[in-house]
Amino acid sequence: MKPAILIYFVIYISSCAAPANKEPLIAKDSTNEIERNNKLFVFVGEKIEVKHEPDTGRYSLDNKFTAWYKVLQRVYGKYDNNYIEFKVYDHYGWPPFAKYQHALLFVSEDSGKYYLEKYMSYDVYKTKSGRWAGSYATHDYTYHNTPKVKPEIIDFKNEVSYPTKKVYDNGTTEEIYYPEPYYKIEGDKAIAIYGNYIEDLFRIKKEGPLSDLFVPTQPAGPIDVKDVVLGRFTPAEEEKKFMTFWEKTFLPIIKSGDLQQFKNWSLTRITLCDFVRPIEAFDEACFQKIFRREYILTLDPGDVTSFSSYESTNNPIATTILNGHTIAKKKKHIVYSMTLGKTPKYIPAISFTLDFVETDKGYVLTGINSDRDNKCCQ
Repeated sequence: MKPAILIYFVIYISSCAAPANKEPLIAKDSTNEIERNNKLFVFVGEKIEVKHEPDTGRYSLDNKFTAWYKVLQRVYGKYDNNYIEFKVYDHYGWPPFAKYQHALLFVSEDSGKYYLEKYMSYDVYKTKSGRWAGSYATHDYTYHNTPKVKPEIIDFKNEVSYPTKKVYDNGTTEEIYYPEPYYKIEGDKAIAIYGNYIEDLFRIKKEGPLSDLFVPTQPAGPIDVKDVVLGRFTPAEEEKKFMTFWEKTFLPIIKSGDLQQFKNWSLTRITLCDFVRPIEAFDEACFQKIFRREYILTLDPGDVTSFSSYESTNNPIATTILNGHTIAKKKKHIVYSMTLGKTPKYIPAISFTLDFVETDKGYVLTGINSDRDNKCCQ
């Protein structure tokens, strides 16, 4: 019997039998209209198969997958069958949860089909007490506001560990960051010490990226001018001036790998993938992680896939900048944003967006957004 036919046979047979426990761990608040009407189903699932699908053209920037999972524990929402099929769209390739046997998955129903809420998943494991838990969610605790949820020491049934290095097809390696004391580093592996039980993992997503499924959005009203970002047409001479700075000053700095010069042409605090960090925390490892030498050395001044500028009436930028640069306190300032993209000879390709503002002594870097892993440096 072919694998695909076997999967459908197993799902069909299982759907004929009543599930042992259909009640979710966390009840839906039916008094909240927004929550009452959401179609979210959260569950701990056991992988049966995850299959890459041909590109349909509808999601040209994403890889499409079909996943089949056994439902082990219902966490939130209603779903009657023991097995589930859902679609996955992932911009970065093979979905991370598919590498593990068990995962906490957040799917929503639309026209009778289920779709994974984009990037909403955790790999999870049994604990000695019989509960499900995941390891310390580095990305969530770094980039999401989770003040009401704290990591705790988890007594996993078996060791939960991850490799600390990633090897690419061309033989290059990348160090993967696992913060201590949440992980214990032993050789080339990081052993999970802290984590969260699935109730708290659900809460992190509920109060973070999936909050619009639970609370109403703010009603439309007067716009506070401090929050306005205005698109603008960049005059040719203005663009030429900036691109001269890029070609003659900043591109040579990142090509040289001179970290101190990089800091000298940056704000005292810069935005890394929407997370503000002091430039002094931007160390050599972080520099190399974003500006990988194999890629940067191939860059030419013309490898700019897009360039734009916008006028911002919100001024969160510090007025004191390294190397004597200062930004005058203004009601408005212009941000110059450029995206670099070039397909190198190795996979995965790397691209990123850099934001700059002009100071009394030239342009300075204000932010970096890495399209490669959406994590930048942690």
